Amino acid sequence: MNSSLGLLPTERISRVFGWREFPHALFYQAQFALRFELAEGIREEPLCFLQAIDRARELASAAFADSEKLTAVVSYYEGERRTSNIDGLISNAQRNGLQG
Repeated sequence: MNSSLGLLPTERISRVFGWREFPHALFYQAQFALRFELAEGIREEPLCFLQAIDRARELASAAFADSEKLTAVVSYYEGERRTSNIDGLISNAQRNGLQG
């Protein structure tokens, strides 16, 4: 296919990043990465995570404003270590327009 938009997510990852799978400690493996403090000056955990979500939302909105398509990668466990409510998370993502 001529465009990465028509590829499967795993094919897009391979083409864009050159990896068959995402390495552990991904932040340190990528040429370009963004990292920020979760809660600068906030000690209360609920507020800490709300601030982190707001920062991530603002950054994503600016970074991907002109993107036609975005690939989200979600890590979860199966079997004995199964991530709780992964089915609910996937259903919610699909209701919000994510395909996979």
